Amino acid sequence: MTALMIASTAMSVYSSIREGQVANAQAKAQAESMRVGANISKMQAEATKKSGEYDEAKIKREKAKMLSTQQARYAKSGVLISEGSPLEVMADTASQYEMDISANRYNTAVQVAQKEYESKAQSSMADYYSSLGKAHKTSSYLKAGTTLLTSGYGMMKK
Repeated sequence: MTALMIASTAMSVYSSIREGQVANAQAKAQAESMRVGANISKMQAEATKKSGEYDEAKIKREKAKMLSTQQARYAKSGVLISEGSPLEVMADTASQYEMDISANRYNTAVQVAQKEYESKAQSSMADYYSSLGKAHKTSSYLKAGTTLLTSGYGMMKK
């Protein structure tokens, strides 16, 4: 009977420790997955920023080209561009392009902020899963120790 109790206790101790090791490994894998996701989000934020900068430069080039075209057409037709309607049309054109530039900056900033937030959230989750894995491991050792103590006390009582 004592041998059976010792074998049962050994199996319970082993099971407790193994359960903690498996839970720890799962949590570590989840933490690593979150870290990878955080790095991807960080790279996406940087790519979005560069894309926004490229788009802004493109809009500025289009603006300069359009204003030059307008100026050349007015000059070709003999219209004075320093006053009146031609000046207002060119000012309006410049204003429309500036609004496009501002909208591009805003949209880029929002997208970058979203990706940076995702990166930080995933990093936090990675830290959480790392801590959870350690807690599972510690808990399994405590459970195994409790099993040993309880079984040992039960055997001594008999």
